[in-house]
Amino acid sequence: MLALTAVACGQGGSLSPPSVEGLSGYVFAGFGTDGNFSGQPLAGVLVRYESAGEVATVTTDGDGFFSTRRKPAGPFAVHVLPHPGLAAARSVYGDPGTGLGLRLRFYLPLRRPVGSSPRGTGNRPVRAVTGTLVSPQGSVQPGFVRPGRTPGDPGTVGFVWWGAYRFQSATCPRCYSSVTGHDGTFEIQGLMGGQTPGRTLPFFAGNYDGVSSDGLIAHYTAYAFLPAVGALSSRPTDLGAVQLVPSTGVLPIHYDGTTAALAGSYGPGGVVYTFVQMHVAPPADFLELAEAANGPLLAGTVVPVQSVPVPPISEAESRYLFVTSFVLDARARDLPEVAATRAFRVPGQPVRVSHIQPPRILRVQSSNRPSFLWTPSPGATVHAVSVLDALFSEVWTGILGAHDSTAAVPLELQPGVYRVSVFASDALLPSDLVGSGRLPPLVEALRDMRPLPGSGRPVQAIGDVLRPLLQAPAATGGRGQLVPVALTSPRAVREAVGRPVEFRVP
Repeated sequence: MLALTAVACGQGGSLSPPSVEGLSGYVFAGFGTDGNFSGQPLAGVLVRYESAGEVATVTTDGDGFFSTRRKPAGPFAVHVLPHPGLAAARSVYGDPGTGLGLRLRFYLPLRRPVGSSPRGTGNRPVRAVTGTLVSPQGSVQPGFVRPGRTPGDPGTVGFVWWGAYRFQSATCPRCYSSVTGHDGTFEIQGLMGGQTPGRTLPFFAGNYDGVSSDGLIAHYTAYAFLPAVGALSSRPTDLGAVQLVPSTGVLPIHYDGTTAALAGSYGPGGVVYTFVQMHVAPPADFLELAEAANGPLLAGTVVPVQSVPVPPISEAESRYLFVTSFVLDARARDLPEVAATRAFRVPGQPVRVSHIQPPRILRVQSSNRPSFLWTPSPGATVHAVSVLDALFSEVWTGILGAHDSTAAVPLELQPGVYRVSVFASDALLPSDLVGSGRLPPLVEALRDMRPLPGSGRPVQAIGDVLRPLLQAPAATGGRGQLVPVALTSPRAVREAVGRPVEFRVP
């Protein structure tokens, strides 16, 4: 192998990054262990470029910039190798046709806290929307939410929502969603003032207290919806009496053969769990309308069609129904493999759900530089193999193309116990994961997931465990998006992560 060594321009050097020819880029600090984002450039990070037997080793300058001075003519790899105590390592494997481009931006997950919270905007919590909720029978609607749960979870009665979920805090206990008082009155708070003199968001209210006769579907029995309610920081908007009406809509969900085969492959522990949501209008959060359980664990098999009761909110060009559906083995030991789908409804038609087969690791060659072999997911556009240490902290992630099925860790691991898993997506591209600054979304969500309940539990018990997966940030950023959402021409998005395999470095 021919080894070529080059040193990137240091801080204050004469080489201007925009004029550099060939593959180059920047390395920044991403998210810390405290969940805060850094964004600071990382200097002195080793970057190794490999292509056709050629190796070029460079280091980042004071701006985090590096240049390999190489323009790939075929398959190549770029390994970003910080000091192990500073951040996780990253690798990307590609070729000139993968769309990565010649200027890369890496955000490395830090192995320490960032130490500072994001800068505030000067907004303050104020009373935003008030009113009185009236039941379908004409009496005031008192509110209730199960202990330890959040308003808007199944079982909530007298739920009121002004465009967003789960913003509640000690300083803003009724931020954007809440439940009514014993007399039916409600007060929704919003973060306004400072740079935000006012805000317009959709308003929804309802009783999320329905359960289907087979016990598999949780749904609203009554609702009210106003598409645009404005509020000023100077005074709240009083909606007066808001009356609920019975929820009479039905959304058919069709599960295809790929979903049935995947859930069936897990035997009696197979679960298909689907959250029905609606994108109302930006910048509103997604509105949850129902939850539906399926699969061998709860239904004995995969029921091919589920008719889910939903509030009959009219759909418009920027307002549509979609589902986020998971398939997994509830009886798996340790962390399970999971397939996730976000599927959209064409107005007037059912939602059609399918899943991709998770990639499965076939072999781990354990050494201080272990290598892995896996089965790629058919239809995937990207794979990512991630190694976590005994504390579930990321050590290294390799980002590969659609058909890749093998990778080796490009640095020496310390002796100890590690876990490796492979992620696949049929919507993301390698460039999306390069700049994410964190683990692939499903890997990160599964790392913190609680064990699923066994058989005989109510539908909400499984939903409580899976709901945090909905809140996991997408690889491309954004709040509450486990898989990307296209606001124009929405299409089904499928992702999966294989069951983690534990291995030991001697």
